[in-house]
Amino acid sequence: MTAASGNEAPTPPPASQDAFAQPTAAPAPADRFDAGGRARPGGLLVCVAALCGGAGATTIALLMGLACARHGGAALVCDTGGPSGGLAAHARVSSGSSLAHLSWLVAAVRPIDRRDMFATAGERLRIIARPPQEHAAGDEGGLRRLLGDARAAHRLTVVDCAAPGTAADRLALALATHTIRVLPASPTGLRRAEPALHAARAPTGRELIVARRDSGRPAPVRALRELADHRGAPLVLMPAIADLDDPPAALAAADVTLQAIATFLAR
Repeated sequence: MTAASGNEAPTPPPASQDAFAQPTAAPAPADRFDAGGRARPGGLLVCVAALCGGAGATTIALLMGLACARHGGAALVCDTGGPSGGLAAHARVSSGSSLAHLSWLVAAVRPIDRRDMFATAGERLRIIARPPQEHAAGDEGGLRRLLGDARAAHRLTVVDCAAPGTAADRLALALATHTIRVLPASPTGLRRAEPALHAARAPTGRELIVARRDSGRPAPVRALRELADHRGAPLVLMPAIADLDDPPAALAAADVTLQAIATFLAR
């Protein structure tokens, strides 16, 4: 075996690392660790998981990205695909590729055009989301690399997990630094959420329960607190957000909830 020549061309960076690169990215903090206890530099990776349909997870995911960008941080919000297409509809933009398709490109070390990788919603917010489509299974190794590169390039990466039972959602939840589980703040919402909570991974200590209130209806606060206490998670109530077409108004309406989420993420 011969020693490597000093004239050899350097190994090119992964395609997603190059595409995600920020023009003036600040150094990312290196205070997070992977499952093996190894230092893993990068920003936060937060999974927002709906405990039932219509819980409001997509709304929270997008508002978190908007709030981060509004305060000067680079943010990426993405979904794992599926028939709802909620994130693309709420953000009113769609990316050229889905997260699953990008994971295959990364796994195959294929070049990725930034214009196909993500859409932009303002100067500092990026969106990876497609219109409604069937769930596509991505490549696990590619998705790991993709989310790792996303963390390295953004202060905040949010994954909207609309169907936590799929392989992509399970992997994102396993890699997340924090998890936010969302349900409607109603007796029906509690009943619908219980099966999903029973099937969820054991609490990690970095889990938050957000209950979305419906206008004009009292919330079963005691029952919601019992559910959160059972998971060892803080509980945050969120008002109903009627319209995301006016981002400043939506951010103002959700300000107290977003401040509580920011406090949770800072732990």
